[in-house]
Amino acid sequence: MTASSTTSNPTVKKILTVLGYLGVAAATILLIYFFVLTREIWMITLAATTLFVAVVGLIGGLSAKPKFDYKKKMLGGEITGLPDWATIVALAGLVASLIIGAVT
Repeated sequence: MTASSTTSNPTVKKILTVLGYLGVAAATILLIYFFVLTREIWMITLAATTLFVAVVGLIGGLSAKPKFDYKKKMLGGEITGLPDWATIVALAGLVASLIIGAVT
């Protein structure tokens, strides 16, 4: 069984999508947790941005993939197929988070 045939299986695709959204939820929860600990306001704006992307993805029925790498200390999910307007709003949220982090 190849990797491409595994992801073409509808059941596996659904499981990966659920795990992807759980990864996004975990990243959002961690951002909120670290915001409570550090009171760095940029973390809450970034959490709001990730939550927005997750909600748009769920409503749109988009697929997602989990992203986890212990060595790189990375946790989250990758949502693919966002509409252009949602991508622009998410990018604006990311830029706002970076600006807020630089200013505060």
